[in-house]
Amino acid sequence: MSRNVIVADSPASSFVRDPTQDETLHDWVADELRDTLDIERHLAKTLARMAKAAAAAEARQAVASHLESARERIGLLRGILSDLNCVPVDPAYVSATLW
Repeated sequence: MSRNVIVADSPASSFVRDPTQDETLHDWVADELRDTLDIERHLAKTLARMAKAAAAAEARQAVASHLESARERIGLLRGILSDLNCVPVDPAYVSATLW
């Protein structure tokens, strides 16, 4: 008997996860947090490039504010993963294997 867990509920996303019997809630949460951490890292990298390329000071300041928020979320996610005794996945490995 297979259970599907809907991870993202939006019109643009039809991602449905089919957890294995061996997967625990802890494993599932850790995987989702690692994925979120990877997304935040990519966002921070992109925002840093955008801030550097912005011609207008106001745009540069707005992007820098978003970058600071992304960095704070990265720190929070790392702390949560640490509290769960999970090691974040190396971003180079994730990028190479997912795409």
